[in-house]
Amino acid sequence: NNRWDPGRDIFFLIGATNGGVLKTNGTCKRMLAGKDILMPKMKTHKGAAKRFKFTAKGKIRRNRAYAGHLFISKSSKQKRRLRQATLVHPSNEKRLKRLIHQ
Repeated sequence: NNRWDPGRDIFFLIGATNGGVLKTNGTCKRMLAGKDILMPKMKTHKGAAKRFKFTAKGKIRRNRAYAGHLFISKSSKQKRRLRQATLVHPSNEKRLKRLIHQ
């Protein structure tokens, strides 16, 4: 249980100042205005969050590359295929899930 219990962990607060870092039961916490925040918190990578979406089963969808310009040299079949989204390869899923926090 990572929740801070004032009755159990009050002895860790003695001598702690506002903005200080505490260590309670192996979990680092930061005290800000009397509230505890578990840390560190990972920030969502906004660039990745805009480019990738999760399916209902938890897989990651992405848009295809090479679909931004130079369309005159691409066949109609290739341009149709590039409009379709596809799934991220399983070898990259763990890295992306860490960036997007899903």
